[in-house]
Amino acid sequence: MPGETFEETEVPSAPEASSTEETPPPPEEGPESEEDSPEKLIRALEREEEEAPSEKEPSRFSAGNLFFLVGIGLSLVGILLGGFFLWKLLHPFPKTPSSPKSPPPSPEKPVSKASPSSIPLVKTEFSLVLKHFLIPLETEGGAPVFVKASVILYFESQREVLRAKRIEKALRGLIYDTFRGIPFYYWRSPEGVAKIREALFEVFRTRAPEGLVPKEIEVRGYILK
Repeated sequence: MPGETFEETEVPSAPEASSTEETPPPPEEGPESEEDSPEKLIRALEREEEEAPSEKEPSRFSAGNLFFLVGIGLSLVGILLGGFFLWKLLHPFPKTPSSPKSPPPSPEKPVSKASPSSIPLVKTEFSLVLKHFLIPLETEGGAPVFVKASVILYFESQREVLRAKRIEKALRGLIYDTFRGIPFYYWRSPEGVAKIREALFEVFRTRAPEGLVPKEIEVRGYILK
């Protein structure tokens, strides 16, 4: 406003900054921080050590159980196998009997043609067998020998066979007397036996008891040694 006078006021100057700035001192730690930091670290380490085994124990326990169960299983298998082999040794399986081998077929023998004189003219059921003729003879040198012989008489019917059985004693006597008159050497060969049969046939034709003449005669004999 006009007429008013202004007084000059001096502005105080800012104090000059010192050349060296002063760093603020670090904050002082309270008594609680000084006490907690080492103990907390130790306790934390102890807790970690205690918690670490407790966490690993289940896995170690499960692995131990597994090995234990495997060992028990192997032991049982070994016991079962041992028992089986022992039972097999004490009770062997019965062997099945092998089927007997069939013998090889025998080669067929050639059929020998019999001479007409040895073939009976009638059926064999119409026959009478006279056995156990023991004939004393002498060799050419005069030594005594015995011939054992049998005779088969063949007839035409069963009726003639029954007749021959009734007079068997007479027939045996006739045959025995005929054999006594035959030389010893006739019995040595089949040809000689054939001659004996012819001689016996001739005797039956001429001297047969009751006229009973057989249709065929078979003579068998050998020298006793």
